[in-house]
Amino acid sequence: MPGTPASVPWSLLAPHEAQAERGGLSPAEMVAVLEDRPWRHMDPAAAVARLHEIIKERSA
Repeated sequence: MPGTPASVPWSLLAPHEAQAERGGLSPAEMVAVLEDRPWRHMDPAAAVARLHEIIKERSA
C-alpha cells in the first residue's frame, strides 16, 4: 500500500509484542493493536492515514 510507513517504532508495539510477532501486521491490524481494540475491516488508505496519526501522536 503506497504511503505505508517503512517502520514503526518498536516502543509503540512492545506492549503488544505477542500480537506483533505472529508474522507481520497489515496497517489495519496494526491500528487495531495500537488502539487496543478488536480488528475490523478498514479501507487501506484510511488505515495507513490512521497509522501515521498514531505514530505522530505517540512519538512526540
